[in-house]
Amino acid sequence: MAECPSDEDVFPTLPMAAPVSAPVAAGAARKPKASRKRRRAAAPAAPPLALTHERASWTPEPVPRLTAPRQSVLSGWAGVVPPAPVPVPEGGYLVVDLFCSIGGVSVAAKELGHTVVLGVDMDAKRLAVHALNFPDAEHLQLRLGPDTEAQLLERIHTLVPPEQRHRLWLHVSPPCQAQSNMHRIATNANLHAIHAQKAQEKVDGLATVRWALQLVVKLQPAQFSLEEVPDGGRRVVGLLQQFKRAHPSLVDFEVLRAVDFGVPQTRPRVIGGRPATMHALRLAPSLRAPRPVSVRDVVDAATIPDRAVFIHGPKHLKVKVGLARRCPETPGTHTDGFCFWHELDRPGPTIHTQANRWLDESLQFVCTTDAHFHQRMMTFPDWFAWHHGTTLSAKREGYGNAVPPALMRAVFRAASTSV
Repeated sequence: MAECPSDEDVFPTLPMAAPVSAPVAAGAARKPKASRKRRRAAAPAAPPLALTHERASWTPEPVPRLTAPRQSVLSGWAGVVPPAPVPVPEGGYLVVDLFCSIGGVSVAAKELGHTVVLGVDMDAKRLAVHALNFPDAEHLQLRLGPDTEAQLLERIHTLVPPEQRHRLWLHVSPPCQAQSNMHRIATNANLHAIHAQKAQEKVDGLATVRWALQLVVKLQPAQFSLEEVPDGGRRVVGLLQQFKRAHPSLVDFEVLRAVDFGVPQTRPRVIGGRPATMHALRLAPSLRAPRPVSVRDVVDAATIPDRAVFIHGPKHLKVKVGLARRCPETPGTHTDGFCFWHELDRPGPTIHTQANRWLDESLQFVCTTDAHFHQRMMTFPDWFAWHHGTTLSAKREGYGNAVPPALMRAVFRAASTSV
């Protein structure tokens, strides 16, 4: 029987490699290993590298400086150049004031050196007040719309001939009562009885705004402005958006707060104009008031009642004292959940056609406001005149339906303001 192979035959022994270092002699002390930090410190420093290449004989060409106009961040990324302002023409603008009422727009134009050539309104009493303050202008009593457009255009072409068309400034302020939330509140008690009538008024009011915008497109004035109420249903804003998309080089708009332009009241309004005008109204700091103007800043202290601490909105809105609280969003403003009243060191409420009320510290009624209060709150100058015998209610109604001259001064200046 054959013998089994041993392990040495199957797995032969491989030769061992020589040791890397000689073994330490018996009894000799082992040298401690140096730390990495010490070894690095003991290593000799490398000699500095010598520059072996020669300096290039050519020099790069200087990069030309960009001469493009300054743009905002968004427009710069989008590659869009902001609209450029237009300088005021020699002699100022020739202003056509449609739906002029008592003349808030005309007051601003006159104070800035422009010439009011035409005022048009359907109300004879308000038009007479406009004529009293602007006797050199021509006045037409018309219900503006498609039926009277031919007569209006004939007068505009006569007063502003073709060689002066570069000076034409057309302003339109279509009646805003149908769009106003104040109108809705005033008729809330009997809303069911007159719902159909008020709905038709809203349709008619929006049709007037549409006609005014179509007139702007037809005339293509050098400058134009529009003032309207930002209705709760956004009908006016939606209509303006349609015209802005159809005529981007002519129509632009923005909802602005009058308090930002020196008007001492919370009065949001839709302002329309050419793109350069609206661009300046949005961004130019020089057009804005440095701080909000308060009631005490404009109303003479002698005309404020002694016990008055707050100024409240129209008199038919009664304060619910038990629900009174501060508005956290608006400092100096208080509310009961429905109406508002304001501290006198803050901007006041929006001025309407009815009287406002002075309230004492306990929110009790003191008295109603006079004509001087409405004149100052709407920023009308002291030289503005009324016919002798004009009633207080007529003055309140006239001021409440007007455009604040301080707001319109900013609009006029915006057309020639660079951002």
